Amino acid sequence: MIHLRENNPESQQQLELRRADFSEQCWEVLTRMLNGEKLSSKSAINSGIGDIRRRAKDLIDHMGIPVRREWANDNGVRLPYKWYYIEEEDRGRYRLDNLTMGLNPQSAIHNPK
Repeated sequence: MIHLRENNPESQQQLELRRADFSEQCWEVLTRMLNGEKLSSKSAINSGIGDIRRRAKDLIDHMGIPVRREWANDNGVRLPYKWYYIEEEDRGRYRLDNLTMGLNPQSAIHNPK
């Protein structure tokens, strides 16, 4: 479910060493988002997700999951982080039991209503 190549040797080495961990993190992020949770960098890190930005990109690029990103704000003042989430209308289109690791994005199973 995660990307295959990094853009530098050090990052590539970490990817190879931690591929299983990163894949598990993707599943955790997907499960939480499909359950309606919004995640920020802080909330993700506090629950063991190393980089929500990368996990969200993996879900978008490799599974076709429509992860949304928006700047957090407090009474109209933009805060220095983003929320990552799946819109309610999109959550109903995906079922975890039909999504599998390595799934081709074009074959993501949609749950028609």
